[in-house]
Amino acid sequence: MRRQMHRGMVAALLSAFVWPGAGQLYNREIRKGALLIGLTIAVAVAVMIATAAEVTRQLPGDIGDLDADLVRTLPAQVLAARPGTLLVSSLLLLLIWAYGVVDAYFGGRGRRKLTREPRTPPVPPPAP
Repeated sequence: MRRQMHRGMVAALLSAFVWPGAGQLYNREIRKGALLIGLTIAVAVAVMIATAAEVTRQLPGDIGDLDADLVRTLPAQVLAARPGTLLVSSLLLLLIWAYGVVDAYFGGRGRRKLTREPRTPPVPPPAP
């Protein structure tokens, strides 16, 4: 006998290990899934833009002045210049991820309950 995995568990695993919002797409909650995917991408792009701007600021004006020590210390300098960016973005991504997993689980459970066949009430015995 083969056991089928609970729909909410599959959705939660998709959101946890594939991408935040994947479980919502599995549960056919398209708008919510697209919103979570969009938020995740927006936070990642914002971090990349902020990091690129800081790297550009730290680099010398003439590329000929670039030396190995600067390249080696550049990541530490970028993190020291904007310590809050990494913390805030990490917390936002963690919140989006956690919400996606929990919401996908409960969304799958609710969808499972909605798709079950309704119980039919007992038929009363005929009157004598």
